[in-house]
Amino acid sequence: MQYATAIPKETGNGKKYQKKAGEKGFTLVEVMTVVGIVAILASIAIPLYLNYKKKAIEKAADATLHQFTTMIPEYQTQHAHMCPDCNKTGTYEYKGESEIRAVFPDFKYNQSDYYDYKVKFTVACTNGQCDESATYTATRKDDSSGLKEKIDHTL
Repeated sequence: MQYATAIPKETGNGKKYQKKAGEKGFTLVEVMTVVGIVAILASIAIPLYLNYKKKAIEKAADATLHQFTTMIPEYQTQHAHMCPDCNKTGTYEYKGESEIRAVFPDFKYNQSDYYDYKVKFTVACTNGQCDESATYTATRKDDSSGLKEKIDHTL
């Protein structure tokens, strides 16, 4: 088996490398050119991919939080309060899947390695009337991920 080799061939303006007749393969210059082009394309594509991945994770967390915009009013319609404890003045928090599902069984928890979820209700009651508000939050678990630290919604 013969390998491609580049041999110098004298020309009028200096040496030029050229394959021998009938040889197959690529010269080192051709291979290095292709490697350089692939490296340039990778340096453009990889950061774009990582940015899209980061945005997708943030959107998934946002979509998980968005469930509360329908679940809380639905719960309020059925029970006359936003949460089980919301019939007296105070601040009530439900953290994690088990606590949130105890109050909102229809909650579709997006199992995330990146965010922890929390629902916080604030109730101020005066003269038998209660003013209720809810804030639901996704808090980043790890500082090294480059994701948004916190995603909030208020109802």
